[in-house]
Amino acid sequence: MSAESERSTSLTVMQLFTKRTL
Repeated sequence: MSAESERSTSLTVMQLFTKRTL
């Protein structure tokens, strides 16, 4: 697993979390 993949996953999780909160 590369750092880029990890970063992309983190961004996706953050986006989903924000959508859920709103």
